[in-house]
Amino acid sequence: MLRDVSSQHDSTVSALLSAMEVFNDIAPSYTSTVFIELFNTSKGQLSVKVWYKNNTFSEELFQLVIPGLYSVVVLLHLLDFCETRYLNKCMLNHCLQWYK
Repeated sequence: MLRDVSSQHDSTVSALLSAMEVFNDIAPSYTSTVFIELFNTSKGQLSVKVWYKNNTFSEELFQLVIPGLYSVVVLLHLLDFCETRYLNKCMLNHCLQWYK
């Protein structure tokens, strides 16, 4: 179920992708979209999948794999990964408000 949507500029999309070390150094197009899917696993862990759509003319989503992590990432592992990088931990903690 969709809980939160945020619209951002291309520079913010670039910064988010850079923080997760999945940015390819090509400026995102005007309609680029990053989806961060937050869900509970069967083990009861909050986990995420990260998807990227680079334009509105395609239905294709690309799943992004964060270096050193898996395609399904336990949220706490992602927080640890990003804590020493550019992404503010508060940004990811924003997701947790829906699951408290």
